[in-house]
Amino acid sequence: MEKNSVVSLAGIEPFATGTTRKCYVHPHNPSVCIKILLIPGARRHRWSQRKQVYRYSVWYRLKRFTKHLSDANLNEWQGHLHAQSQRGEWVWRHLPRCYGFVETDLGLGLAVELLRHDNGEIATTLSERFRQRGEDASFRSAWAEFKDFVLKIGIYTRSLHNVLSVVKNGEERLYFAEPKWRRPGFSRVPYFRRKRLVRKIALMENEIIRARRLPSESGAV
Repeated sequence: MEKNSVVSLAGIEPFATGTTRKCYVHPHNPSVCIKILLIPGARRHRWSQRKQVYRYSVWYRLKRFTKHLSDANLNEWQGHLHAQSQRGEWVWRHLPRCYGFVETDLGLGLAVELLRHDNGEIATTLSERFRQRGEDASFRSAWAEFKDFVLKIGIYTRSLHNVLSVVKNGEERLYFAEPKWRRPGFSRVPYFRRKRLVRKIALMENEIIRARRLPSESGAV
C-alpha cells in the first residue's frame, strides 16, 4: 500500500455508501478498502483540526486528546486498537485487519482489509444476505460463533448492516464491518461488561427476527 503518497480515488465509484462514509477499493490493492468520511456541513470547520490530529499524533496521544473529535473512522480505528490489544490471531477470525490511515485526494481515509467470498465477490452485509438466502443452518452456526466472539472480545455493532457474511473455503463466517468499542467505565467490571454486551446482542437478534419475516429471493425461511 502507498504510505507516503496520496492515493488517487478520482474516477473510482464507491462500492458501498453509508450514512457517514463511502467505501472504495484501493486502486493498487484489491484486497484493501479505503473508507472516506462524508463530513456534515456543521462539522466541516473542524476537519482541519481532526486531520492534524490524525497526521501528527502518536496512538496514545490520539486516544487521550481526541475524545471530542468523534467520527466513524476514528471510532472504528479505536475498536481495532482494542481488538489488537487482545493479541493472538484469533481476533481476525471475525474482524478485518486494519492498516491505519492513508492520504487520498478525497481526504484522509481508513484502510482496512476488503473481505471477499471464495468466488472473488465483495462480502455482503448480513441484511443483504437475509434478503438473498434467508435463514439456514449455515447462518445459525456462524451466528452462534459470532456471539461467543462478541462476548469474549468486548466489541459490538449496532446493526445487521454492519455485519458481513463471508463464505471462505465453503464455510460461512460473520465479520464486523464497523466494530464499536466503548471506553471502559462500568465495563471494567466483568458483570456489567457482559450484561451490556448481552443487551447489544439481544438488539441484533431482534433485527434478525424482523429480517426473518421478510421474503427472501431463495424462498428460504
